[in-house]
Amino acid sequence: MHPCLLVHELLLHIIGFLAEDATLRTPCPSGNRDIARFARTCKSFMDPALDVLWHTQCALSPLVMCLPYDVWSRRVFDKIHFIREPSTDDWVKLQRYSHRIHVFSGPKIPGLSGVDDGILKTIFAPQLFHELFPSVHHLDFNIFSTASVTFPLLPGVLSSRLVRLSFTVPQWCHPDAFLDVVDSIHERASSLQVLNINSFASSPGLEVRLSEDQVPQLSTLSLSVRLRITPDSLCCLVQLQNLRVLSIKLPDNYVIAYRPLRPSFPALRRIKVTAPSLDMCSALLSSITSSKLEEIAISYDAQAPCTSLRAFFQEVQHIHDRSCGFHTLKLQHNLQLTSSIDPPFVILAPTLAPLLACSRLRVLCLINLGSFDINDQFVGQAALAWSAIEELRLRSLPWTTSHSTSFASFRELVEHCPRLRRLYMAFDARIVPDGGLGNAESAPQTLSFSMFNVYNSQIADARAVARYLRTVVPRLKILMAETSDTTAREMWRDTQSLLKIAPLQLSS
Repeated sequence: MHPCLLVHELLLHIIGFLAEDATLRTPCPSGNRDIARFARTCKSFMDPALDVLWHTQCALSPLVMCLPYDVWSRRVFDKIHFIREPSTDDWVKLQRYSHRIHVFSGPKIPGLSGVDDGILKTIFAPQLFHELFPSVHHLDFNIFSTASVTFPLLPGVLSSRLVRLSFTVPQWCHPDAFLDVVDSIHERASSLQVLNINSFASSPGLEVRLSEDQVPQLSTLSLSVRLRITPDSLCCLVQLQNLRVLSIKLPDNYVIAYRPLRPSFPALRRIKVTAPSLDMCSALLSSITSSKLEEIAISYDAQAPCTSLRAFFQEVQHIHDRSCGFHTLKLQHNLQLTSSIDPPFVILAPTLAPLLACSRLRVLCLINLGSFDINDQFVGQAALAWSAIEELRLRSLPWTTSHSTSFASFRELVEHCPRLRRLYMAFDARIVPDGGLGNAESAPQTLSFSMFNVYNSQIADARAVARYLRTVVPRLKILMAETSDTTAREMWRDTQSLLKIAPLQLSS
């Protein structure tokens, strides 16, 4: 054996290549089998290979199946269950493998058996769990169960070793049971850096209470929109020095409390917020002092007038000026039952003007804000301002129509935005410009464009449009036309056929 293979760290690095695709750097489906063969090669390779093999698990069944065959069996629905209680010696032998597990996380492997609730209740008994898994620091409880019967097991497995925790609140969850879990996080998992809580619960009384001293190292917090974070908790989160990723729903009665002596969200990089109104989101953005913000995703319920939209975009401009890495803005109005009754606000170019100063934007999505009424002049300005744009979505409310932008402005976007890959926007395609791009030198810049959703675009000549698209965007792979106009939809289908794009890629 070569002496370099006796170096434990080097051997682990070599084995790591078996666990993932070397080109995509993603888990390799056949990697576990290769590592298992490697472990059987010789004693020197066995322990390092077993460490890699067991480091991350997406289910309990591989571990349970290491128990003696007379302990477990499979049921009809491929669920593993105990046919006798494991003895103390059985658990001790199992620790040879369980001690090597550091991460319980998905994605699940297709065809892998699950375990029944009885096994979960046995293994997730607090004392046994901590004896079996002293090295676990990343726990995704969702891979085991999202049922109400197993949800109370979660508090007993929390510990100060955990740095990442994910779980889902079951549909029928009593508020007291959820409160017990949240309190347990405070008491037993003070080292948490990442906390993700999804929810299937229909109960409106589920509140998340967090404080700065209880989760001081928190860097990522993602809460389901079904969960309410208390205003006091949010005020505490504002002061967290390491919080980089935040995804929450703002409470209805939340008021921004400015603390000039202390920075607000000083390390924030990505924020995703759902709120009753856009003005609340503008106030929240104005309070952020981080100079590292990269992505903003906002959704709000009440339709916002143009004055509120412009104020919001001005706050985004300030963030862009302060944060050199800012590149993504997603803003969406959540449609309500009365949305189709309320008259839509008409969004003119001056409302969007502050965004033209955001030259580093790579993703811009403005969805259902109202009825966009922008012309070719604005699109031309946008094409010059957003030269780094990769995805652009300007989508009016579904029941509104506005065709102030001609197909010629589409050519400008493609010509001046060489990185543009996906475009969702309505154009007036009834008049097709002559020729392709402005000059031959710029033609190769369009090779990245692959997806075009023409939304409510009007069309008159499918053959002319197909010829124009073939010239301007030769690499177009997906053409979609979301429109209620039957005639326009059929003509866009004809365009698709002429471009030889698969029919399933056109939606109505």
